[in-house]
Amino acid sequence: MRACRETLAAAIPLIDARAVPLIQTLEQGSLMKSKYLGKSACLGTSTTQRLLLVLLAGSCALAWSCAGPACSKEEQPAPIEKKYPRDLRVDRLLEVFRSGSLDAKLSAHKALTALGPEVLPQLLHPLRSVDACAAWIAESIAMWGFRARAAAPVLAERLARGLDDAPVMAHALFCIGESAMPFVTKALKNGTDVGRQWAMDALDLLLEEPKPDPYLPEIVRALRSRFTPLRENAANALASLGWEASSAFPEMLAAAADPDETVRGNIADALGAFLDCEDNAGKAVCALLELLEQSEHSYSHRMAAKALGQDSMRDARGLNGLLDALEDPEATEEAAFSLVKLGVATNRAVDILLECAGKKPGTRTLDLAARLRTGGPRARRAAVRLLGPACRADTPGLRSKALHLLAFVGDANPEAARSEIQRALKDRDKSVRAAAKEALRALDRILAAR
Repeated sequence: MRACRETLAAAIPLIDARAVPLIQTLEQGSLMKSKYLGKSACLGTSTTQRLLLVLLAGSCALAWSCAGPACSKEEQPAPIEKKYPRDLRVDRLLEVFRSGSLDAKLSAHKALTALGPEVLPQLLHPLRSVDACAAWIAESIAMWGFRARAAAPVLAERLARGLDDAPVMAHALFCIGESAMPFVTKALKNGTDVGRQWAMDALDLLLEEPKPDPYLPEIVRALRSRFTPLRENAANALASLGWEASSAFPEMLAAAADPDETVRGNIADALGAFLDCEDNAGKAVCALLELLEQSEHSYSHRMAAKALGQDSMRDARGLNGLLDALEDPEATEEAAFSLVKLGVATNRAVDILLECAGKKPGTRTLDLAARLRTGGPRARRAAVRLLGPACRADTPGLRSKALHLLAFVGDANPEAARSEIQRALKDRDKSVRAAAKEALRALDRILAAR
């Protein structure tokens, strides 16, 4: 019997993988129905029978392999990988990540993701090491989301090291969700400059749900860092939090004088949330006006003009600053948007926006109208005026998109919007006529719900 097993062990590597189920059944010496043999056979346990059947199975499998594409789809066996135990499949996929081609790596990533978070224990070691497959593992974890929360400590540990794959680690932690926040905060506290930069980026995204108070000290500390990208991300996080970061308002005012333009621009965005706060509104307006006057810095200049357009802005100094900014090429568009939203110099501001859109309506016109859509009745009336020429553009696709958008801003000026849509009902293009019918129905529903 021992000689039989040795012979079997030597024969199995030479046999096509599709014969493996047959070999396993031979070991059991039981009744088997095999497509390789073509009939049922009662298999005994004698050495001679076993060896003959092994050789027969190998011959049938070899013939099957030679047949290749001639076999029908129903007869095609499953991929070899599915025959292996789960742990062996994971090892093979990791090897592909390390040395395979890009197409092979993409296929391996899809296969690893399909295995699910049950294979996490096998992935933690390569995730900790400086391994070429770590980024691919993190992408699979991102696909698993909350189910892979057990990987959060290891992801954060690697993120803190600030390696080249730090952005991928940060993305995976964000996908895991709120349960990853303590580990992200730890990476923000103890990581390298690059690690802290991306930890701050992940924390910014994760702060949408929980209260930010426990995390504000680390954000403020990051705002004081000498590493510019980290300060930029910290300022962006404060802009996302808005008034919820009110305890950090003094630090925001100080950061408005940061030497980096992106930091100043993100801080300007953050200060806009404080224009309706009695205690802080005056200081916020002063800081924004100082940024607005720095016309040589385009980003912070534009962001200051945008921030001053908050509906809660009631300071005459801010309005005068926006009117002056209309003459500044770097801030003209944002200042015009803000004035339209505030209802000041609306006609002039809309004319400026029409000039920004260009003489010939295009996607730029639609972008401007889409931004005005969220600005209240005055801004939506301006959007209706912008969309009129776009509904008569040369391209049918552009006319259809303009009509669709017009339906959602038309309640601000129903007569003008309805007139434009009804004119499009006679358009020469069938798709535009269909878009006009749909837009008219949508506008009627919106007006009926008012």
